[in-house]
Amino acid sequence: MSYITDIQHQIDAQLKTVEEMFEGLSGEVYNQRPSEKKWSARECLAHLNKTLLHYNPHIHDSIAKSRTTGQTPNLEYNPGFLGERLTRMMAPRNGVIRMKVRTLGNFQPASNETYDMTLKEFRQLMEELRGLVDEAGTVDLGRTRVKTPFVLRLKLGDTFPYVLAHNERHLLQAQRALEAAQRGLISASPHS
Repeated sequence: MSYITDIQHQIDAQLKTVEEMFEGLSGEVYNQRPSEKKWSARECLAHLNKTLLHYNPHIHDSIAKSRTTGQTPNLEYNPGFLGERLTRMMAPRNGVIRMKVRTLGNFQPASNETYDMTLKEFRQLMEELRGLVDEAGTVDLGRTRVKTPFVLRLKLGDTFPYVLAHNERHLLQAQRALEAAQRGLISASPHS
């Protein structure tokens, strides 16, 4: 399987996970925080939207800039040292988030969004990311650099796995928030 195809499959899997995770839930469940300092499932999704709203335009701009330089496509990409390390640090392993990362202020989830708005925006941003993956097949994945919220510029080929690992991290967090909310509702039920 090619690098581009693998990334597309990961995007499709994350979209499916979100659809299954949130199907048929009440507002009480997806807005319920597991604790005061932890995000609700909707807040996790809203944070992913803010992250995608940062990365998608930067990925687009990087691809457009690389096209003007006449790069030849490099579709058999091997991760760089930094990108691979950052992705491994971000990705959950065996259902465990190993390292806590502080969220920058401009990536904090908005509290005034409805679940429907949040879910619709997530779908749109992930479809946009999928289109960017298609476009990435026209440039050198190792030479094209993408601006991050930090001082770093990641190789385009490292950016997609990093963003998807970040998504996985917060989808796991959202799943845990949903499970805690559902347990709370069951234990609060008058029939228990």
